[in-house]
Amino acid sequence: QLDRAHEYIEEAEKLEPNIDCSFLKFKIYLQKKDYSCAIGQIDAMTSCLDFSPDFLSLSAHEAISCQALPVATASLSKFLSFYIAGKTMPTTEVVVFRTLVTILTQDIGSETEALNFLLQAQSRASKLGTECFFGSGETGKREQNWFAVTSWNLGSRCGNAKKYELCGEFCRLASEFYGYMDTGEPGDSTMMICRSLILSVTAMVALEKQNKSTLTETQVKLAAELLVRAGKIMSSWLSDGRDCIMEPELIFMYTLNAFDIQGRLNNSAFQLLVVKTFAGSKSCNYNYLLQLGIFASQSPRSNPDVSTFALNECLSVMIASASPDYPTIALIIRKL
Repeated sequence: QLDRAHEYIEEAEKLEPNIDCSFLKFKIYLQKKDYSCAIGQIDAMTSCLDFSPDFLSLSAHEAISCQALPVATASLSKFLSFYIAGKTMPTTEVVVFRTLVTILTQDIGSETEALNFLLQAQSRASKLGTECFFGSGETGKREQNWFAVTSWNLGSRCGNAKKYELCGEFCRLASEFYGYMDTGEPGDSTMMICRSLILSVTAMVALEKQNKSTLTETQVKLAAELLVRAGKIMSSWLSDGRDCIMEPELIFMYTLNAFDIQGRLNNSAFQLLVVKTFAGSKSCNYNYLLQLGIFASQSPRSNPDVSTFALNECLSVMIASASPDYPTIALIIRKL
């Protein structure tokens, strides 16, 4: 029956080519699960003289109802091109991006495509302005929050799957989206910016180890810039005695990454400063100090001053403990 319907539409199209015939052919390809032809038919529809962008939206809905997600993605991607061209459209651009990313996140293997559209959305928001792109009032805030949370969740998902390159990109993007909501006052958005920046650099270092490669000079500079941004946020917390609002392990992660990256930049003075600052914070404990001391003594860019400081601080804490861990104390003394 589908083949017969296709023949009738072909004949009708020969007599009077129009968007209705083209769209019906698209629906037949969907029903036949011929997704490559369906995607090709999207281009054919846009070339019709009586074409309207509404048909792309309709095509996407049809494809979603048929669970033909690649076809829906192709249709919405074509839909986006009209916004870039400056045409007046029946729905807002941010809704199209959100729908695209929602479709792609249903497929575990589509993170790269989702990242591409999130990057495009962030670029458009920067170009048009947040209120113009996301909308104003509570609606705009909800859209901003959706893109920020989605980027963070995808970063976490990729991190758990050890897809560190994607993880780093998503976390860096999350920091940008959360930045749109930042009012300059301490709050959830500021904390998420800091978390995202720290985890982005952590992912970069993890990818280096996974690939058994070395970060390029450009990558090291980028990591340093991200850590500077995170450090400024943390400095404001530390000065107000509010370092406990973020997980101690993340503050430790920042310290370890800052030590590592600044070592690559031959900034030994900053390495010592960042470890001393951490040692004086409420988030620090003897286990973190021990890890920092050992890392500073064994890493490719070792720093004896930092290692000695961290191990001595750790030793002082452990000796003052009500129940000292003597094997660890012995380890520290041997290291010193």
